[in-house]
Amino acid sequence: MQTHQSAEDGQNGFSSRHYVAAFLLLAVAATAFLVSISFSGLACSGDNSKCARTSVKNGVYEARIVTKDGTPFRDQPIQVYFNSRQSEEEPRVAFHTDGNADLCIQWANEPTYPNVITLADTPLFTEFRGYGYADQGPVAYLGGWRDLEGQDPPTDCQSSNVGIPWYRAYDAHDSWQAKLLLAIPIGVFVIALAALFAHRDWRSRRVLGLGWLLLAADALTFLLLWNVI
Repeated sequence: MQTHQSAEDGQNGFSSRHYVAAFLLLAVAATAFLVSISFSGLACSGDNSKCARTSVKNGVYEARIVTKDGTPFRDQPIQVYFNSRQSEEEPRVAFHTDGNADLCIQWANEPTYPNVITLADTPLFTEFRGYGYADQGPVAYLGGWRDLEGQDPPTDCQSSNVGIPWYRAYDAHDSWQAKLLLAIPIGVFVIALAALFAHRDWRSRRVLGLGWLLLAADALTFLLLWNVI
């Protein structure tokens, strides 16, 4: 009788190993879900100086740039170092002053003052807060961020093709990246449950295989979106 039952179970794709594989898939999917929640929730909970208030460029930095002797730094290329981009391969963003030595940048509000860097060995000042020195050379501290409150920026304001990394903003949990990293484990969890309840269907083996394939894709997506590889 036992031999007959075992043969029947084998023909229907059901075995104790099937249960183990399904429960293991459930456990790994739940772990992946919790890891994604933890990372997106804790990304800006430690050293808050590395995170912008939002990933949306909803305000502007405005300043007049001058040299140490007060000479306006007109029509000159500059670079701005944002703390929220320090984990990027190139954290500095290129801009330029206008004919009046004014600088207007559309950006999110950064908790620490962005640094204005010149390629020449020229100490720069802003009307906001003078200047200092960093590893990059002389820098001016850019302050005076202003919320646009949904309005368009000034016509002469500059933006950039680069932005705030999604995981370096306080609203990281609202980004499509965070939602994707949660959606995939949820999908795998549903697949594992379906495989458990359909254990006498030979197709459940394929369903489990699909679940493990999605988990592998989730792991790769996690590494790519978190800029690990």
